[in-house]
Amino acid sequence: MIMSSTWLLTSATMIALVSSSPTQPGFDRSDRPQPVDTMIDVGDHRLHFRAWAGSGNLTIVFEAGGGADLTAWATVPSLLAARIPARIVAYDRAGMGQSDVGPRDLTPQQEIEQLDRALDKLGVRRMVLVGHSYGGAVITNAATG
Repeated sequence: MIMSSTWLLTSATMIALVSSSPTQPGFDRSDRPQPVDTMIDVGDHRLHFRAWAGSGNLTIVFEAGGGADLTAWATVPSLLAARIPARIVAYDRAGMGQSDVGPRDLTPQQEIEQLDRALDKLGVRRMVLVGHSYGGAVITNAATG
């Protein structure tokens, strides 16, 4: 379950962790791991996930704001994946980005349950949840139950 092994970070904290700019000398785009896209069945629809492989058993999960998909995080996940050994995951909530529409009018609790199901299928046990805007509210509710 999400609540049993979660840390929360604000997007400002995460951005500070990956503050190197792609325009700074020494930044090599080829060093960044390539993500893998996958669709995870959460019952009556599928959610789109993008994952950057990492070593160890920690996964950092990015939750976008309301009305946004995983691309709202721009290069933050890939920059982080190049700097730390954790697995990095960003996803699209139902009806966003490449995820299936799913049921209409999902409650935040239903969104949390879908995320929990998907992360379980991905084998995620220890995680840091990172969210902004509406996504921040979702992950706060997920972590505090």
